[in-house]
Amino acid sequence: MQTIRTRWSWIVPDWYVNDVTDIDVVELKAAGILGVILDFDNTLIASNSERIAKDREKAVVTLIQTFGPDRVIIVSNKLSLFGWNSRLDSEAKRLAIQAYATGWLIKPLPRSLKKAARQMKLAPENVLVIGDLISTDVAGVKLAGMKSLLITPVPKSERLGIRLLRTMERWLFQPVFPHQE
Repeated sequence: MQTIRTRWSWIVPDWYVNDVTDIDVVELKAAGILGVILDFDNTLIASNSERIAKDREKAVVTLIQTFGPDRVIIVSNKLSLFGWNSRLDSEAKRLAIQAYATGWLIKPLPRSLKKAARQMKLAPENVLVIGDLISTDVAGVKLAGMKSLLITPVPKSERLGIRLLRTMERWLFQPVFPHQE
């Protein structure tokens, strides 16, 4: 696992990987990680897919086997209206882990992340959050006092709003990834 730099040091993720399959659970355990919170859209599943891809599912299963099913939770910014979180619910059920949609687009506010840590009965500093956006996932993690792992988003088409957010992130935070140096 690698690190990246950003324009502002307070919003630098603790680790960076290209894909969830690159996560080193031995390194995480050595760093004191006891539980994992996963972002859903564009971290685990493409916005136009119904199921998590097999390789990513295998990586999630490894996290579940390492930390336990009660210590891996999916937290999504998905709205709960009109069944918009049905993919989230069905994938979590299939993986036999907890998941919930915040119901509002509230990340980076740390409330939902702290709630997940309480559900796992863990101190924030022992929780890792895996997400694909600096402005929501990494910022929320830093505000919650947790560890962060930034992942390259799932390589599929993204909604216009997310594409705009990624453009803003490149301009605002100027992340420098290892493959860019």
